[in-house]
Amino acid sequence: LGGGRGRLGGFESGAGADRKPQVYVRAQLTLKEQGGEVTEAEKEASITIAQELREGEKGKTGEENIIGSSINSVRGAMANAKWIQNLIRNIVDVIESLFNLINWVDPQKSMLVYAGICLVLVCLLVVKTRYLVLVGGLQQFLSGLLRSGRRKKKEKRKEEEGKDKGKDEGKGENGRAGTRKLGNPISNLIAMVPTNEDLRRYYFWENFRLGEIEKERINEKRRVARLRTLFKAKFQGSVSLRTAEGEWSGGHFLVLQSHRVAWWKSERAFDNGEACLGQIHFSGHSGLAGLSPLDMRTLGKQELARCSCVFGRSGGRAVGVEGDS
Repeated sequence: LGGGRGRLGGFESGAGADRKPQVYVRAQLTLKEQGGEVTEAEKEASITIAQELREGEKGKTGEENIIGSSINSVRGAMANAKWIQNLIRNIVDVIESLFNLINWVDPQKSMLVYAGICLVLVCLLVVKTRYLVLVGGLQQFLSGLLRSGRRKKKEKRKEEEGKDKGKDEGKGENGRAGTRKLGNPISNLIAMVPTNEDLRRYYFWENFRLGEIEKERINEKRRVARLRTLFKAKFQGSVSLRTAEGEWSGGHFLVLQSHRVAWWKSERAFDNGEACLGQIHFSGHSGLAGLSPLDMRTLGKQELARCSCVFGRSGGRAVGVEGDS
């Protein structure tokens, strides 16, 4: 077992009339040293023992184990199911490709097919059927005749050139050099036409992009109607606000009304009806103010031209830079 040595001792059998025959076996296992070589006799012994163990797993009548046979049956059924599924998929793909070829999914290939059909119709109208049958039969006869003639010429050329056998092994059937098979043109044409699943994958991201654009357009239309009717906004757009700690926070959506200015986290938050992050009411001591020396020093020229400082109730002073909107 695994390169080990087995030694069998003697055996005894009961000779009494009231006792059944018995065999007493004494076995001893001697393991090989680690890294030692395995001889041919040890390999044969290991194979023989493995075969005996497999035979022992079978029943007394020679039948296989029920559990093992059940597992093999399940695996075979799964393999057959996969094969049937792939076969059905291939058949459906061919049908969908033919359907799309007729429906001008690929205009170039559909034009080629319809042009070929029109050419065949013209030939059938102009040329008589017996002539077409004659040409088809002659083509089969002449192709075989020409092929045999080319084969004889090549064999004669090989004999004259005296090519060795090593070079002949790389040749294809009928003494011809192995050439790459191009396949059936009709099957290649059908395989080049996309199926419905291929079209879905091709146009998925395009449809997704158009859907997002349409969704954004609808949201913008609702937002503008809401700002005009409910908020009566004087200005709305994306701005960057400066916090009390002096840090800038971008992407906010600001709405300027006649009595207050309010801002949300983003346009989506405003569309979803969330509460505003902050607001300043224009009541009492309120209005516009100039920038502080610290703001003048930290802001750039372009930011200074677009920056506004508003103060009032419920928020104190807010500095904002108008965004692209």
